[in-house]
Amino acid sequence: MGQRHGSLVNLLVSNTPQRDPEVGDHATVLMWSDRRAVEIAEVRRFKTGKRAGQVKEVTVKPLKVTRVSGSAHDGSARYTYESDPEATVGWQPFKRNESGKYRQAGDGGWSLAIGKAEEYSDPSY
Repeated sequence: MGQRHGSLVNLLVSNTPQRDPEVGDHATVLMWSDRRAVEIAEVRRFKTGKRAGQVKEVTVKPLKVTRVSGSAHDGSARYTYESDPEATVGWQPFKRNESGKYRQAGDGGWSLAIGKAEEYSDPSY
């Protein structure tokens, strides 16, 4: 698949340009083959230079995820998502690159898709 994703879905979603996020927006952390539902906790913008005002990076915190049907073991699970007032930021920031995609630093860094929360655990692991 690639260096960052072992799932075709994650690879396709990670290569989609992202809109500017706002605090509270739902998003999905795209891991190797899993996905985690999160919300935007903070949006940091460039303060100076030619990118002043543009989004520099975002931090996220987990959403409260409740399985309402199906099974997480066979991929048929369906979930509801809501803000979790007790959740804290537990991920490294996601930096916006020049193509408008959000990635964590490093070669193995995960990607972020803004606008939809999705939870998925690959049942083959």
